[in-house]
This record gives sequence, structure tokens and C-alpha cells, in this order.
Amino acid sequence: MRGRGGGERPPRSLFAPLSRSLFFVPALLLLAFLVIVPVVQTAYLGFVSPTGGFVGLQNYRDVLGSRETLDLSDDQIPYGTLVNNLLWIAIHLPLSLFTGLFLAVTLQKVRGSSIVKSMIFLGMVTPMIVGGIMLRFLFDERSGIVPRTFGLLGVDSLAIQWLLFPHTLLFGLILGSVWLWTGFSLIVYSAGLTTIPKDYFEAAAIDGASSWQMFRKITWPLLRPMTLVVVTMTVLWELKLFDLVFAATGRGGGVIGAADVLALQMYRYAFVALPARYNHAAVVATLLTFLTLICASFSFRRMILGPARGPGLLQRTHKFLWRVLDGTVVLGLLRKVRGFLGRALSPIKYLRLPRIRGRTVLVHVVAWSMGLLWLIPFLGVFMTAVRPQDEVLAGWWNPNPFTITGRNFVVAWGNPDLPMWLGIRNSLLVGIPATLIPMFVASFAAYGFARFRFPMRDYVFLSIVLLMTIPQQMVAVPIFLGMLNLGLLDTFLAVILVHSAWGIPWILLFMRNFFQTLPVEVEEAARVDGASDFKIFYKIVLPMALPALAAVAVLQFMWVWNDFFFAQILLLSPDNWLATQRVPKIADLSQYLRDQGLLSAASVLVMIVPVLLYAVLQRYYIRGMIGWTIKG
Repeated sequence: MRGRGGGERPPRSLFAPLSRSLFFVPALLLLAFLVIVPVVQTAYLGFVSPTGGFVGLQNYRDVLGSRETLDLSDDQIPYGTLVNNLLWIAIHLPLSLFTGLFLAVTLQKVRGSSIVKSMIFLGMVTPMIVGGIMLRFLFDERSGIVPRTFGLLGVDSLAIQWLLFPHTLLFGLILGSVWLWTGFSLIVYSAGLTTIPKDYFEAAAIDGASSWQMFRKITWPLLRPMTLVVVTMTVLWELKLFDLVFAATGRGGGVIGAADVLALQMYRYAFVALPARYNHAAVVATLLTFLTLICASFSFRRMILGPARGPGLLQRTHKFLWRVLDGTVVLGLLRKVRGFLGRALSPIKYLRLPRIRGRTVLVHVVAWSMGLLWLIPFLGVFMTAVRPQDEVLAGWWNPNPFTITGRNFVVAWGNPDLPMWLGIRNSLLVGIPATLIPMFVASFAAYGFARFRFPMRDYVFLSIVLLMTIPQQMVAVPIFLGMLNLGLLDTFLAVILVHSAWGIPWILLFMRNFFQTLPVEVEEAARVDGASDFKIFYKIVLPMALPALAAVAVLQFMWVWNDFFFAQILLLSPDNWLATQRVPKIADLSQYLRDQGLLSAASVLVMIVPVLLYAVLQRYYIRGMIGWTIKG
């Protein structure tokens, strides 16, 4: 038997292995019945006919051969759901990644950078169903600031109703999603920058390195682990897109399906089509899952096996591009231009002017301008909510006339058809238990994975964490049918159970990483004194884990609050609809002219809860956001 410094003591009785297994049982049961089994059932559905007969790959041929999925007959929109998802990745990923990286590096030297970061991160806090509504306003021809701006610039081809034309609908939503998602890459890169020792930059400055050289040789290489996190999580989000497109375009993906995506196609097959096409929905969900697993495999391969040996295609391309930039083609021209400007402006240096650091001023102006730019859509929604409809149609930014009214909030709160107060109450009834249950269930299992040794432990842990990549659509049909058979459909309990199971993998990863940072000496001392594993957990470990649990609680609650898909398929009666379900329904109340003020007020009421939580508990939210994506 080893002492305190020798690691884990062996079990003291024959019942110890059985008692330790209880740490894992609740989490494994929830995952088995609400994630793993539904995934297997969905995969099986893709190979059978509606009557249950085996049809091989026929369902896959039907779906992949459909123009709804893949339409490359010409170069005109629509391209099909699969191509649209890939386009989203090709455009959205580099824009959001490099914008976030640029802001993270720039804001290092900006006073009040935390305020600017909060402005930009506000899009991540906003429910995506509300984000889709905000994009409606942003691109509206009469009251949207984007068409009006292009009109003032004389670009009449873009001074239009963006969401009514295929060529502007898809790319407008992609650009709008950059605004919503850039906050994630900003926060991850900002956290990564704090881990780089300042000594590296000081030594490089002494050697005469420029800012660009420091970025290339120090910052960018050391941020590669964060880049892997940003790329992986962004691509997974892009593949699972549903709420944003549903709110902005409806369940059909907009005019002629120009912005249709795989998740929306699966939803129509399973829950809109009559009769329901569960088998085709299973094929789309399986295809979506296959793409997400391919994406996630790169991250998990590095986590398990480390970086690949030898340079791959991306690394070789990366080095080639840097060599081009290092050559005389670009930098030589820049040096010549700098030399010319230096000679032309040399007389200025003899003038006695106050010493102003123009670069510092420029950095502050750019940073704060981008932060304020990020707030414009939120300001537009708020101004639309507090002004009459006729003033909004003339432009919410127009100060003449300017009337403030609270009527829209009063009507939205107590609307006789869809009262928002009822939706907020329902969301709280679902969100609180769906936060507490997985938080404690996953914490038990996380402690077991961090402290107990058993065969295949790491493989079981990684298999559970891999479930984070599974899209919700992969379990939708079996869960819907299962809850129907159990009599739980259209009940809060169904949504609570599903969200509890869905939150376990990421909470397990976060809490296990946290528990591994705690010293084991205190636990071993308590074990020597006769304390059981359960007593050690709730008397010693749990109190030390309160900051981590607070981060988990904030992030899990906000994810449950913001979710739309599970609520949409499991809660069917208007009285049970959650707050996020009511926003797009309110948009459809008016048959002829949409009441933008009412819709804006409902959107503000829905997003005010996560925004206030973020404002009050920002430290815990960021800790949770970073902790489950970056190990340790």
C-alpha cells in the first residue's frame, strides 16, 4: 500500500469498486438512452423503408440524388443544402477567424479593451433565433441599415430587400453570421495571448524585430493550438446551422431554397412533410454527423496522438506563402514606397510639432470603431422596439420625428395569442433543472475519470467527449418517437431530460480538466482517516470546485435558454412553447405587414436574460467558454 506521495491507494474493501461505479452510472444511463441509442436508431433508419424493410443504400441515393441536396446543374443559386453548408464554411470560417485574431492582437494595447470585447462578444450571447430576426431587420429594404447604406453609396444593385433575392440572401446570412460568431474566436485568441510570455517579445524587440516579425515568428506559432480550437468549433457550428436560418428565412430556406442547409432539410423531412419521411431525414442526419466527425477527428487525433509527423499539404502551402511574403515582390515594393514617402516628407521633421503617437491613436480608433459597429444591429432592434411602426419604416436612425413608446413591450409581454411572459416562465422552468441535473451528474463522472483507475478509462472518456460533435438532428427522430410512446411528448420533462443528457459531454470534459488541477494530498489524507469516496467528493472536492461549477451553470443555462431545435420538436402546444419558440411565431401573426416593433420587443425580452447574465457573470461565462474548448 502506497503512502500519500505514492499516488492512489488501492480500494479498502470488496465494495469499493461497486461504490465507485456509482459515480458513472447516472451519466452513462442518460447518455445511453438519450444519445447513444438514438444515434444507432437513426443510422439504422437510413437503411430501411417506411414499412421497415431493408433497402440498402436506396435512401442515400434518393437524398443525394435530389436537387434539394445537391444541385450543380448550372452555376445559379440554389446549389443545394450540402453545397450551401460547404460555402458557409469556406466564407464564414476565414472571415470570423482572422477578424477575431486581428481584434485579439489589436486590443492588447487598447485602453478599455474589455469593454470592446464585450461589445463584440454580445453576438455569441444572443440566442441564434433572435440573431436571425436581427438579420431580417439588418437587410430590410425599408428600415435596414445595409440596403440604405448601399443606396447612399450609389450601389443600387445592393440597395434592395436582401432576403428576397437568391444572390444576396445566402451571402447576406453568411456575412451576418460572421458578426454573430466573431466573438468566439476573439475570446479564444485573447485567452491564448495571455499565455505567451512577454520575455519573448522583449528579446525580439532588443534584436530589432518589427511588430510583423514578432507576430509571424512568436505570436502566430504559439497560437496554433487556439487556432485548432477555433477552426474545429466554428466548422462544427457551421455544419449544425439551424436556428439562424430558420428565423431569417423560415423552414424552407428562403426564396427558392437559396439559403437552405442540411439541418433545415432534415427538419422538413421529419417534422413538416406529410407523411413524415423519417428514413430520408435519417440519411440527412447521418450525412451531417459524418461531416462533423470528420472535422472533429482532426482535433481528437492531435489530442490522442499529438501532431502528425512531417509536413502535410497545409503546412507546405503555409510555408510557401510565407516565403512569397518574405521575398522582394511585396516587401520590396513596400520598402520603396516607404523610402519615397520618407524623402518626400522629410522637411516635416524639422517642424516643431507636439509628439503624438499616431499609431496608438489609430489602433484605438480602429478598435473602438469596430466595437461600436458590432453594436449597430442591437441598437437597431432596441430603437425599433421603442418607436412607433411608421417612424421605424422611415429608418430607425432617423431622429425626426423621434417618439419613445413602451407599447410594443406591453403588447409583446401580454399578447393574447403568444404572451412572452408565459414563454419566459416556461424557459425558466426548463432551464434551471436542465442546468442543475447535468452539472452534478457530469461532475460525479468527471471526478471518477480524474481520480479512479480502471481499464479503458481514457478511451471511454474520449468516446463520451466525442459525443459533443453529434448534431441534434442525429437523435431528433428517435427521441421524438420515444417521447411520444412514453407519453412525454409536449412536456417540460422531455426537454429537461434531453438537455441534461446533451450537456453531459462538455461538462464532463470541463470538470475533469478542473479536477486534475486540484492537489490530491488532501483527498489522500481524508481517505487515510477513513472517509469514503463520496464523502471526499462532497466534503472536500465539491467546495473547491465552486468556481468551476459556477462557470458550468452559467454556460449550460444560457445554452438551454438559447436552444430552439429541441423545443421546436418536443413542445407542440402554444401554452408550452418556450421563449425562443415564440419569437418566430410572433413574426407570423400579421398576415400582410409584419409589426417590426412587436417583433423587436419580443426579441429584446428573449435576449435580455442571457445578456444580463453575461453582464453580471461575465468572468464565469468566459471561463466556461474557454475551459471546455482548451484543455487545462
